Amino acid sequence: MDAGTVVSVTKDDKNSRFRERKSARVTQLPQSRPVGSLAGEYRLSESSGMKALSYNLAVLLGTETLSGCLGWDLLADKPAWRTQPPFVSESRPEIHDQDAAEFAYWASDRIGADFKTSQALEAIEVYAKRHPFHPVQEYLAGVVWDKTPRINMWLSDVFGVAESAYHMAVAAKFLIASVARVMRPGCQMDTMMVLMGGQGIGKTTAVRELLPEFPWYAETTESPANKDFYQALRGKWIVEIGELHSFKNADWTKIKQMLSARMDTYRASYAHFAKDYPRQCVFIGTTNDETWNRDATGARRFWPIKCVDVNREYLHKQRDQLWAEAAHRFNAGEDWWSVPECEEIQDSVYQEDVWESYLNDWLQSRTQTSYTIGDIMVEALQIERGQHRRADEIRIGHILGRMGFIRTRVMMGGVRKYVYQRHR
Repeated sequence: MDAGTVVSVTKDDKNSRFRERKSARVTQLPQSRPVGSLAGEYRLSESSGMKALSYNLAVLLGTETLSGCLGWDLLADKPAWRTQPPFVSESRPEIHDQDAAEFAYWASDRIGADFKTSQALEAIEVYAKRHPFHPVQEYLAGVVWDKTPRINMWLSDVFGVAESAYHMAVAAKFLIASVARVMRPGCQMDTMMVLMGGQGIGKTTAVRELLPEFPWYAETTESPANKDFYQALRGKWIVEIGELHSFKNADWTKIKQMLSARMDTYRASYAHFAKDYPRQCVFIGTTNDETWNRDATGARRFWPIKCVDVNREYLHKQRDQLWAEAAHRFNAGEDWWSVPECEEIQDSVYQEDVWESYLNDWLQSRTQTSYTIGDIMVEALQIERGQHRRADEIRIGHILGRMGFIRTRVMMGGVRKYVYQRHR
């Protein structure tokens, strides 16, 4: 053929050559394996070879090269890398947006189809959900207790607290409750341990040291009234609520409601639908103040612990054994809520309302046994009748309850009224 000869190429010729190239690229496909309910076989086209489908990417994830690298993290409720895939340059569990693009590019080169990033994202989610795992459950299954008792005394060994029945019970029950929350997501745990101590002694550092993996820890000063507070709980085993003394009175009601919840329901950012998330974390409060509780109804939901110092070295060395013993006692059927009452400690952390001293002085000079809220507001606190607010009425009622009064309904002047009567 002369160099200057022009040979016409038809559209059919181009398509034929394209199919030959595509066919050559798929003759040595990675061997497919079943992927959950997927058939485990690539979907091919007779005319062009491999189809650019998210299904084929999911099948590729089950091949020998990638098998076992991806799973669904049941703690964080999201996909995670279990081992490093060949298209990710660093070893990490988190899946980044760029990973999907890299996977699509890598797959296109390997099995001969032009995949989109959106298809890679779909394949990752579908495959991962068919391979669930729980990182904390796996950790607890891997630690073996050496039969030496430790968890009753760990608060004393780490924070220097007294070796009392109360402290030993809180020490053990908190760890057992932590195990219960990940073994039985959504189980009832409506109490929070609160670490009190001077600034800089290392309370937060000790809480972090208690966990073998840093991503399982979170610290927040957000109010539970904020939806972001609940989104921050996903993927966490222990959540620290810092600076308890800075919370406002309204926040204390939210904190108690939050502690009582067994399920968090919300629509996550970028999600289309709301979802129920069984609670898997426990809470630790930290504060530098010794009188941080502003809830006049009491501190039943809080386990105050006065810290003297912090022994991080002990936690670092004994952490696995602490969790191994806690898991052993949970598996043996021990409960995680029976702690002896210690009213003296719980009352000591109450931040007294300034009105309480006013009312106490006023009541000392009175001989009657029952009072209305209106009488107290006008006579004891000298609040004009036109300035009475519902919030103030509730505040006074809480104070009277702490002082031993009970609310009851009586007949006064032919009208039924609520009064507070001395009970003790």
